[in-house]
Amino acid sequence: EASDPDRMAEPWDPPKFVASKDPVSQRPRTTVEELALPARCSRGGGFPGLQSFAKVIHGVLEPEECLSLLECVNAKGFTPALVNIGGGTQIFDPGYRDSSRCVVDNPELTAYLLGVIRPHLPETIRVGEGDKDVRDAEGGLKNSAAVMRLLDLNERCRFLCYHKPGQAFDAHCDGAYTRPRGHPEEGAVSVVTVQLYLNDVPSQHGGATSFLGDDHLLRGGRVFGKMGGGGKKVRCQPRGGSVLIFTQDLYHEGSRLTGGVKYALRTEAMYRRDEGGGALNGEGGEWKVLEKLSGGAVAASDGSGG
Repeated sequence: EASDPDRMAEPWDPPKFVASKDPVSQRPRTTVEELALPARCSRGGGFPGLQSFAKVIHGVLEPEECLSLLECVNAKGFTPALVNIGGGTQIFDPGYRDSSRCVVDNPELTAYLLGVIRPHLPETIRVGEGDKDVRDAEGGLKNSAAVMRLLDLNERCRFLCYHKPGQAFDAHCDGAYTRPRGHPEEGAVSVVTVQLYLNDVPSQHGGATSFLGDDHLLRGGRVFGKMGGGGKKVRCQPRGGSVLIFTQDLYHEGSRLTGGVKYALRTEAMYRRDEGGGALNGEGGEWKVLEKLSGGAVAASDGSGG
């Protein structure tokens, strides 16, 4: 229906291992691969206390766990993936984004994933310059630094399915997600994208998540042309059970699938102000500071990655 295009109102339960297995026990089975990003992959801005990064954590889920998760998702089914254009509006634009998705809210699943990958996420991020004193409303001096602390993963899980040749998600930056009024963690903001691959995609079938170099000219998150150069991309080829994490200032694309199928789960790491780490001014302070430092790219979005 138009009011619920992703059928969010339909019930969904995660696979049994989410409740029965201690996620910390999986940590010794993981390995980490740092990705060397192309020059000027970031849209700029950023955060004083956080350097842009992309890394892959292999072995987060076992093969049988990927299969059981896919069974649960396929039982609900997929709908055409929409594009978030801001202001809470989504449109169907297969020329820009051609895939299917299944959207569910499940804090149990995201808590399990965080339990495995937490050692590889920044626990705190400094926002604000930190070396300047500013005056509060009463005229008193206070330091402008503030600290955002890792809270959890966004419980909104967007399962992605690319199932026919030619499907892709064109170049973009992920918009930050902010939790809305009425949420128990209202005001928490995403900084790092978390993408779990649920099956292997051979390199000859395309479908990589590709980070774009400085030869791409982007405005508003879309590619309008190229600035010359050799089209350098750094590709992360999907591998079942691996998680790609990256800061949300990075230009990337879901490269074209040429064969087979690609399944992934997208969520993000959520941060909020640490009460002991400085002050953010006024209502929605996290939002305002992050918007300034990330080049105005923070948006109330549940957009999915590639």
